[in-house]
Amino acid sequence: MSEDKSLCGEMIATLETCPKKESIYFDYIQKFWVSIYDKDIWTSDDAYNDYYDTHLDDFVTPYAVTSPAEDIAETFSEFIFTEEPMDLSKIKDKKVKYFWNFKELVTLRSKIRKNLK
Repeated sequence: MSEDKSLCGEMIATLETCPKKESIYFDYIQKFWVSIYDKDIWTSDDAYNDYYDTHLDDFVTPYAVTSPAEDIAETFSEFIFTEEPMDLSKIKDKKVKYFWNFKELVTLRSKIRKNLK
């Protein structure tokens, strides 16, 4: 499995590592981050907060705006602990719905939720 170096070029500051092309993480970045990434936006806590404040419908938490890794982590948590979104008019709901496309993640979600009771 190879890493996609082109994806990491502009986004290297926010990626801890270059994701493998076959990974869910790579696909998630392609779907939800490549089109919004602007290296000038992600420069400080104030910049993150300002971006979040103007894109409330795009991220499940303020922390999710800080990087693709934090976004997928926060959104995955939302996937685990909330019901499947039906109204997909907001990007943050599309992100949560994204995980429902993977049978293995839906199975994992069920196991986690069952063990919380």
